[in-house]
Amino acid sequence: MTYTYAVKLVALLDVAFIAFLILSGYVGGWMGQIIYALAFIIPLLAGIFCSEEFKRRREEVAGVAEAPDGLLRFTPDIAGKLAPLAAPTVAIVFLTSLLTSLFLSLFGVTSAPVENKGIVTMLIVHALTPAVLEEALFRYLPMKLILPYSKRFCVFYSAFCFAMIHCNFSQMPYAFVAGVIFMMIDVALGSVWPSVILHFINNAASVIWIKYCGTLLASWIFIGSLVVLVSVSLIFIFGKSREYRELLGSAFHKGERALYTPALLALVLMSVYLAVTNL
Repeated sequence: MTYTYAVKLVALLDVAFIAFLILSGYVGGWMGQIIYALAFIIPLLAGIFCSEEFKRRREEVAGVAEAPDGLLRFTPDIAGKLAPLAAPTVAIVFLTSLLTSLFLSLFGVTSAPVENKGIVTMLIVHALTPAVLEEALFRYLPMKLILPYSKRFCVFYSAFCFAMIHCNFSQMPYAFVAGVIFMMIDVALGSVWPSVILHFINNAASVIWIKYCGTLLASWIFIGSLVVLVSVSLIFIFGKSREYRELLGSAFHKGERALYTPALLALVLMSVYLAVTNL
């Protein structure tokens, strides 16, 4: 497996994901839900199989990098470094989403409303499930396949693909920003669990906003609470600024080349087409 093949494989798996999503929308009902689940399961299993096959054959192919170990570990040290980053991450993604909505509203484009159900149901459907499934497919696999060749490209490439698969102009910008931050932290800490946790916290915050912030007072309480948490987190981060600067800086290597394949072009065209038809 070469660098080019690894990039092409990730893009093809994302194209397969989009294709399954389209099919699930056409079918509907229980069958649509099954196909939706397969949209995650099949590309994930295919990617894991390819990475394991690559691991088995790496000694047979000269110049092939080895995927990092321990991507599924979560230690107290990782938790301690991750905790101060949660509130600032949510704030950045929330602000990006708000600015995107305001910009699109100038052209009469509004976001599709999220169905307001019970809080537990909403947390499972909109926070827990995406945090696990999407991070497995859009963070774990790129780390397994692309990270050995280029940290920087792994960060931005996976974030770009993650934005594209949302197929919605309201979600693409903040999905890209979230994807960059999630992958930077994952690469820096050497584990996929930080992005799973951050993804869940971010989506849970969105659920709380949708569920309980329908009034001006509730909105100000939510924003005020977030500002307090961000302030406390930044005080801690600035107190260890050198450590966090080196930590997040480790997610990039200078001089690493970027690769683009026809599979990525297919992903972009499919995603933009769906985004336009969803306007």
